Amino acid sequence: MIEVLRSKKSAAVKKALTAYAEELPDDAVLPLYVFFRYAHDAKHRKTAGEILKKHGPAGVGDMVRQKLPMAKCKADKLEAYLALHQGSGLDPVELAFECMWWARKRPQMAKFQQHDGGLGAAGLFGHPDETVRRRALEFLVEGGSLKLADQALTALPDELAEFTDLHTVDLRMNKFSKSRYPAVLGRLPNLRKLLLTGNGMSGLPSQFSQLNLEELDLWGNPLKKDPTPLASMKSLRRLNLGSTKLTSFPSSILELPDLEALEVQYNAFTDVPVEIARLTKLRKLVLPKSAKKAAVGVRQALPDCNVKVDRY
Repeated sequence: MIEVLRSKKSAAVKKALTAYAEELPDDAVLPLYVFFRYAHDAKHRKTAGEILKKHGPAGVGDMVRQKLPMAKCKADKLEAYLALHQGSGLDPVELAFECMWWARKRPQMAKFQQHDGGLGAAGLFGHPDETVRRRALEFLVEGGSLKLADQALTALPDELAEFTDLHTVDLRMNKFSKSRYPAVLGRLPNLRKLLLTGNGMSGLPSQFSQLNLEELDLWGNPLKKDPTPLASMKSLRRLNLGSTKLTSFPSSILELPDLEALEVQYNAFTDVPVEIARLTKLRKLVLPKSAKKAAVGVRQALPDCNVKVDRY
């Protein structure tokens, strides 16, 4: 399929291939179809259907065309993948990896891998074959970092513990909660940065205290109360508890002597304990608007700290 496209005389097609598709395998049909048919360039859109119908797998062009009348939204494009996944006979695992590859190369098409029906990371992580789960992790881990934001994840595979060099894990905007905490994170000895923004954590499980983190982001989780396991995480330097529905300043934070940056904006507490003066290494503090008066005393207690108050 790729070779067919490369043979086309259209300068627009050749330019698109050079920019986006040089590394795609020859059987990577649907991502190319979606890209060309729904690209902003009219020349790409015009040639896409013709190429797929003439050179692609039998029936695939018609199947996708039925699923995608001419809508350009990501959800409808995802339906095309689902159509292939369910009725084309293509290997579902290979199609899932193709989706993830394409999402990496074309960030605006990342919705293709954000699906728990077998196409994205959630589907591959739940696959019964451990070699598939391990292959998915090998594909996704880059330079000691694992980026899994917005993947509808509720669990991580046990095979993650084999990636002992991981130092950063991004789990923003997933479906983890206090009862669905991925305990495998505690088996990553070099994990230093964990992003859990926008999950459903109503509290932190006790296993959290096992993590030797330097940076933790819990923005947007409905904690409401002091996340007490934080008190044992003495190596924390940067902590984000913004918009976590806190009604009082978390006392566990006062047990973090190496803390350098703390964000607790968009919460509802008014007072900050005088013991905050213990945090002598703190250089950045963002307080909620409700604690505007308390900020005066904090600035006096921590003269080397840049204390800000949110506007809303």
